[in-house]
Amino acid sequence: MKSKKGIKKLLMALALVLCVAAFVPATASVQAEAKTKTIKAYTNYEKNYKKSPAVKLGVTYKVSSQKKRSAVKFTAPKAGTYKVTISNAASVPKAKDGVDIMYGTAHINKPSSTGRYLFPEKVKTQGGKSYTLYMTTNYCYNNFGKGKKVETYLSLASRYGKIKLKKGETIYIDFSCTSKKNTYNLKITK
Repeated sequence: MKSKKGIKKLLMALALVLCVAAFVPATASVQAEAKTKTIKAYTNYEKNYKKSPAVKLGVTYKVSSQKKRSAVKFTAPKAGTYKVTISNAASVPKAKDGVDIMYGTAHINKPSSTGRYLFPEKVKTQGGKSYTLYMTTNYCYNNFGKGKKVETYLSLASRYGKIKLKKGETIYIDFSCTSKKNTYNLKITK
């Protein structure tokens, strides 16, 4: 009888250890994903787009810009389809009354074969395929766009573009808007 109780206690202890071991890594990964990094977009990229700051796969960035037009870059670590999500666009400083009226566009660009120019790529997005991702603030979307049929030309508070890339291929995400100083969230996933 004592040996059965000892085995039960041992099995219970082992089960408890396995539960704790499974729980700790799961919570650690959730905490790591919740972090948002802040970066400044390159605002003179028309002259030298290669100076745009790099973003990494799976990290959420709060991108800030001091001009109406700016860019960041991403280099694919592996071949595949990548999803570029832009959300939470806002003017800086935010309006005191919470009325943040700003519209913008984002393009996912690739360099030309000579590397001299950037060209927008046609990407799959909400409502179809488009060269342009139309964006707006949460306020504008909630008051003027919510409930409408999602089309490629409708300004959304959160937009994505899916693009196929080769390993080592670099894309440039440029964002231009009606507000001189602005921020937005950016995340690239595979």
